Amino acid sequence: MMIKHGLRLFLAFACSLALLVSMLTVPVAQAAANPYKTLVTPGASNEALSLISYMADVYGKKTISGQYGSDWADWVKSKTGKTPAILGLDFMDITPVRIQNGANSQDANKGIDWYNNKKGIVTISWHWDAPKNVTGEWYKAFYTNATSFDVNYAMNNPSSQDYQLLVRDIDLAAEQLKKLQAAGVPVLWRPLHEAEGGWFWWGAKGPEACKKLWKLMFDRFQNVHHLNNLIWVWNSYDYGNSANWYPGDNYVDIISYDYPTDFQTWNNYQRIFPNKLKMFGVAENSQLPNPDNFNSQPWSYFVTWVDFVKNNNSEDYVRKVYNDARTVTLESLPDLKNYPRGTDNPPSANLALNHTATASSTDDAARGAANAFDGNPSTRWSSAYNDPQWVSVDLGAVKSVNSVSLSWETAYAKAFQIQVSSDNANWQTVYTTTVGAGGTQTLNFPAANARYIRMYGTQRATQWGYSLYEFEVYGAASTPTPSPTATPTATPTPTPTATPTATPTSTPTPTPTATPTATPTPTPTATPTATPTPTPTGTPVSGGLTLRSFDGSTNATNNSVYPRFKLTNTGSSAVSLSDVKIRYYFTKDGGPSLQFACDWSSGSCSSTTGAFSSMAAPTASADTYLEVGFTSSAGTLGAGQTLEVQCRFNKSDWSNFTRTNDYSFLAGATGYTDWNHITVYRQGTLVYGLQP
Repeated sequence: MMIKHGLRLFLAFACSLALLVSMLTVPVAQAAANPYKTLVTPGASNEALSLISYMADVYGKKTISGQYGSDWADWVKSKTGKTPAILGLDFMDITPVRIQNGANSQDANKGIDWYNNKKGIVTISWHWDAPKNVTGEWYKAFYTNATSFDVNYAMNNPSSQDYQLLVRDIDLAAEQLKKLQAAGVPVLWRPLHEAEGGWFWWGAKGPEACKKLWKLMFDRFQNVHHLNNLIWVWNSYDYGNSANWYPGDNYVDIISYDYPTDFQTWNNYQRIFPNKLKMFGVAENSQLPNPDNFNSQPWSYFVTWVDFVKNNNSEDYVRKVYNDARTVTLESLPDLKNYPRGTDNPPSANLALNHTATASSTDDAARGAANAFDGNPSTRWSSAYNDPQWVSVDLGAVKSVNSVSLSWETAYAKAFQIQVSSDNANWQTVYTTTVGAGGTQTLNFPAANARYIRMYGTQRATQWGYSLYEFEVYGAASTPTPSPTATPTATPTPTPTATPTATPTSTPTPTPTATPTATPTPTPTATPTATPTPTPTGTPVSGGLTLRSFDGSTNATNNSVYPRFKLTNTGSSAVSLSDVKIRYYFTKDGGPSLQFACDWSSGSCSSTTGAFSSMAAPTASADTYLEVGFTSSAGTLGAGQTLEVQCRFNKSDWSNFTRTNDYSFLAGATGYTDWNHITVYRQGTLVYGLQP
């Protein structure tokens, strides 16, 4: 059976009180950011991409319903005539102690049936029993107070039995997930849930150990078991310190919260995790969310914990929620398996393969820098035994890069950076970590134009140097292919014996405190329509700037517009960004004022501006334009560099734009493309694109 922490009773009361407050208060409407439709797993399955694309398309418009336990999903159907769209399952019974006591998990089979036969969505959590040192009842072994297992010691001692037992259990979970993958079933995978509460052993030693465990699981699932059907759902509990527990954008697809206690929780998440373009969900709840609050609390989905749906909600209220047009039920889901997919990175060549390589040092002439770029997993580069050290590759020309794959030998980096350069002299850091775990790491970062790329190590994890079997580089149209398991060389460097660190004193389980009332995230202020600015006429002059673009939403009718820009300096000298303006042309379709917001920028949203102007000579396809500019703090765009800006705008009353004939709208484009109906000006001179 499923067992939850006793705190649930308190939460049920708190959530009921919060619902009453939310009914009495009319929240300020706020649209959800247009989320990504791609996944952190390279080469994600078509089914997973279809599911995330559907969820992204309804995000901010409707909320998807869910229920843990098929019996309770049936109860909902019997009371409302509607079935929860998401079935919540639990891998609790897959560990050895459960099997020894008679458990026989059928959750993988239930998930296959729910997706393939009932056409629903599957989410799986894992009440993971501590792999050893259980001091309480065996059936409560996932609780901190039932085990002395120390996850911090395990994660800092990879040669220890404790660490190997974690790997054993992770592999057991992978075998179950492979059954779902073989059946074509995508999974909202929610491991290590509610870690911040401290009542589960994986959160008992603080955020760093928990994040390391998350990354270990991610790495083994991707690079050892080659699972590609997972949508990684990171789960939070106490939003006051959520950011400290977040494993990173490269490891998370959806950010979820358990038991939101007031109607401002979604806005709190917006403040804590801004500009990530990842959906927010309620992975576990007691009181059903009120559809009347969906506009201000646009959670992607909710999944109610087993009998809480009955015990903490009146039947009339359950009927209200499930029969509301804004609630997605099983009956209203589309054909998810064939739902149009967002763009995932298609396989492509390793840009660094057999290219010229250099390094700060080698410990042996036979282990030179070229070995890391030869495509042979049995050869390696190995550095001198001190810090810092680096290894670099020349791609031969400036290329757009956004990902690397590092295959480490036993001598790996604990702290290192990935840096890029156009001239092999001025380096830009695009990725950094101080908790490297070795193995095979796939590292994603915002696309950057570079000819040279290097691993710059600042702290070794062992007494030896830095040693890489393979260092692969990929661009915007590439995805890393996991390297084969490395074969040791004939004379390998001796592997040092790990010295166990002292077991730290257990961190006391914090007592939940009252959640403070948060300050709502400000709604973008109305940007007044400016006095028409004279528009230069004529053909663009050579200005060393080009633009690629697309719209984050391809809907012809929508209440928000999501321009995406990639501005590239193709000249030979730096350009001051404060001299640059980008114009997006459209028809305003009515009188309400317009509002602009920058969602994300590879530079900084704080130095990105947006203003609206009326066309001096309106046309049928353009009477208004958005002008995106940059303050002096934006600095310069160097030769060969690219700046990416993702923004949005809407009307103050959230009424729809009809975009079918809008000049700058390119229907059907789902990725960056050349489109000359958006213009670029430098110091008032048209340098790219064609005006309406």
